[in-house]
Amino acid sequence: MDPRSRLLARIAGVAAAAHALGFIALHFLEPELRVSSSIISDYGATDSAWLATLAFLLFGAVWAALAFALSGSVASSRALSAARGLFLLAAVSIFATAVFPEHADPRTGSLFSTVQNILTRPGLFLGILLTSLGLRSEPRWREVGLVLVLISTACIIVLLATVGLLLEAGLGGYGQRLIFVLVYLWVFLLTRPMMGVWPSLG
Repeated sequence: MDPRSRLLARIAGVAAAAHALGFIALHFLEPELRVSSSIISDYGATDSAWLATLAFLLFGAVWAALAFALSGSVASSRALSAARGLFLLAAVSIFATAVFPEHADPRTGSLFSTVQNILTRPGLFLGILLTSLGLRSEPRWREVGLVLVLISTACIIVLLATVGLLLEAGLGGYGQRLIFVLVYLWVFLLTRPMMGVWPSLG
C-alpha cells in the first residue's frame, strides 16, 4: 500500500474516533435531550452547537479520506469506483449539514433535508455496501470483506427500520445511535489493514 493511502486511512480512523468521542460528549453536555428521540442534528440548536458542528465536520472527513484512500489501496473495480463517488457526495452533504444544521433534520421535510438525507443515508450506506462487496472479491481482503458485508447489511436494515418505524414512534435516536456504532465498527475493520496493522491482509 502506498504511504498516501495509509495516511488517509489513519486520518479516516482518527476522524471516526474523534466523532464518536464528540457525540458521546454531547450526551453529557446536553442531558435534557432524550436519547430515544433526539438525533445528532438536534444538538445544533443547543449551547453545544459548536461541538455538534465539529462532529459533522469530522464525520464528513471520514468519508472524504476513505474515498481517496481506497483509490490507492485496492484494485479498481466498478463497485469501488461507485463507492468512492458516493463517499465524496456524502462528505460534501455532511459538510453542508455542518453549515446549515437546522435544515438537515429529516423530520422537517424540506428540500435541503431530503437531498441531504438521500446522500448521507441511502447513498452513504450503498457506498459502504459496494465497498464491502468490492473488497470481498479481493483474495487478501476476503475474510475481512465478509465481515464488512455483514456489517453494511446490518446498517441498511437498521436504517430502514429507523426511517420506517422508529422515527414515527419517537425512537429515531436509538436507531441513529445503533447505526453510528455499526459504522464505527465498519470503519475500524476497514482501516486497520489499510494502515498495515494486519500485515497478512495488507
